[in-house]
Amino acid sequence: MFGISNGELLVILFILIVIVGPRRLPELVREFAKFYKAFIKAYEQAKNDIKQNIDIDNEDVEDLKKIRDLKNMTSLKNIKNIKDINPAEKIKSEWKSLIEEAKKEQEPKKTQSDEEKPK
Repeated sequence: MFGISNGELLVILFILIVIVGPRRLPELVREFAKFYKAFIKAYEQAKNDIKQNIDIDNEDVEDLKKIRDLKNMTSLKNIKNIKDINPAEKIKSEWKSLIEEAKKEQEPKKTQSDEEKPK
């Protein structure tokens, strides 16, 4: 207990008996026992509070890790790339190119004989 050997404990008891006296020694031991119990109770309470706060902090850390993982899964760059894909614009440009090709095919082809004809 407290790293005190039996011999040291006997010396401390002898000094207490000499200083306090044999009549007051039991009362002093009871007071010390009350103090010791209160100290141990406060120590255990503080230890439990600290452990509880650490557990809460660990839960917060786990939540932050989950949020970070979700953020990495759906990064803004990926969302921007998805936003850049505009199917309506792509279809519109394809239709324009098809219409232009059709117009070119509909126009009469100029031949050399057409160019030589007077107007």
